[in-house]
Amino acid sequence: MRILAYCIAPAREAVRAATGVEPLTSPPWTADTLSPEQLRGYDLLYFRLHGLPNVTVWFGEDGERKKLIPALNNEHLDALGSDGLSGTVVVLANCYGADSPMVNELYQAGARAVIAGYGPNIAAARRVVGTDLLVHWLILAMHAGLDVAQALRVAKTRLAISAWRAADRDAMQFKLIEKGAGVIT
Repeated sequence: MRILAYCIAPAREAVRAATGVEPLTSPPWTADTLSPEQLRGYDLLYFRLHGLPNVTVWFGEDGERKKLIPALNNEHLDALGSDGLSGTVVVLANCYGADSPMVNELYQAGARAVIAGYGPNIAAARRVVGTDLLVHWLILAMHAGLDVAQALRVAKTRLAISAWRAADRDAMQFKLIEKGAGVIT
């Protein structure tokens, strides 16, 4: 399974441990330096950037000053065309991911499925909890041959074991979002 992770710089260690790949981080990557072509050719994209309500840009974070830096925007997805993400499963750990206008942009770029949560999301910088743990179990379930909906159910079931953590309870609320921002499961 080909996986690309793109996250805020402070989350690098947890995202690497969760996905098994070295993630792109913002910084040093930004909306100005990231090429849309870098998003092509993956089975799963995992974004753990900052999201805000009703905007078509996601942000990285300067860990020292906690300053938000534009990391990816709708122009990146538009540049991919209708088949740039052909068959890709996208997991958005960004706050307001399910409400983001970028969900439809992902589908217009050819994404097969988008998994996200509503409102603010809870995460830890250096520990694999919450959405990092959700994506970890999702990847393992997909490796075992389950389809996206089945894999998401397995991942959420695994999170139930550690639901005493607020971040894991939050990640259990993530849904498979259909085009038009309706919930599938």
